[in-house]
Amino acid sequence: MLFTFIIAQTFLAMLCGLKFGLFIFFSFWMLLMSIVIKFFLPETKGIPIEEMAGAWTTHWFWKRFVTKNDNTNIPNGARDGEAILYLLSHLRYKRVGLAYLY
Repeated sequence: MLFTFIIAQTFLAMLCGLKFGLFIFFSFWMLLMSIVIKFFLPETKGIPIEEMAGAWTTHWFWKRFVTKNDNTNIPNGARDGEAILYLLSHLRYKRVGLAYLY
């Protein structure tokens, strides 16, 4: 909401100053974010939720931060929410700077 407010308040002033360049400015940010999403988010289409941890542990960037214990087999009969909690409880945290990443 904050960024929406900022864009709404500055759009007309930027339009007067940049003219059509304002749309090039926004196009640049859309292109940049598309590239970031393409390279930094793994494809999850067709992957069941039970195997989602594997998508992150095999990704070229995130595998440095996400490690999986050997005993991450989901108990039989676990519901979806329980399976997610079970997987998250078996992922080890790695310290990166001052933040902890899964």
